[in-house]
Amino acid sequence: MQRLSPQFWRNLVLMLVLCSPAIAAAASIESLVMPGPVIEGHAEVEEECSSCHAPFSQQTQKSLCLDCHEDVAGDMTQGKGFHGHDNRLASAACRSCHTEHKGRAADVVGLVPESFDHSLTGFSLNGRHAILSCQDCHNPEEKFREAEPECASCHDADEPHKGNLGSDCASCHSVEGWRETTFDHQDASDFALLGGHEGLSCESCHAGQIYEETQTECASCHALDDVHHGQRGEQCGNCHTERSWSETQFDHAAETGFALKGSHSDLSCSA
Repeated sequence: MQRLSPQFWRNLVLMLVLCSPAIAAAASIESLVMPGPVIEGHAEVEEECSSCHAPFSQQTQKSLCLDCHEDVAGDMTQGKGFHGHDNRLASAACRSCHTEHKGRAADVVGLVPESFDHSLTGFSLNGRHAILSCQDCHNPEEKFREAEPECASCHDADEPHKGNLGSDCASCHSVEGWRETTFDHQDASDFALLGGHEGLSCESCHAGQIYEETQTECASCHALDDVHHGQRGEQCGNCHTERSWSETQFDHAAETGFALKGSHSDLSCSA
């Protein structure tokens, strides 16, 4: 059998390209050897191989990927998100993790939640976050990178302060739980929570979630239970201690010149 020459095969390929309607409609030679359909998100450029590939240059492919995926490129440039925090990705080819041409419904992200190191996103899963599922913070209808790291982005619905204390939740709360607080009341307001004040809830003094310009004088909170009905003025601390109303430190002898001795020492003020 006579062996056909290389020229014959080149002519045959050329004839097929020129004569077959289906092949003639193909955008390029590359599309003839495409290994399979791309994912739905890339379907609109499936016939434009040059959008993702450069002839005989695999190195160019990464830059073509980043030209389209500008958000990922921005993360890598700014050192943000997963692609910006994992230093290994700077020299890695996109295709080493994201394999295409596996069909419209293929998963090209390739994320394995069980082994994923979340600290590479710039947000470590510590405390209560460590026991959460991905869906607790990531909307299934959105990309993983679209999840906001601020506390309020997830906890806005169950935030009891209604935004009155700003969005920096970590300045008071711990990742171990909402009830684990680190707020230093004395440092923030010059009013230390000592004695009877120490075990009070925030609402006991900050009714209606009002925090700014809260008065620190005793009478501002205790006017309703002031047994003197304001007759002794507003300097409650001159007689009472912060430990308890019933614990007094009034020096009757020094203040009035009349020492309470003998039977007088056991009398109540109203006597």
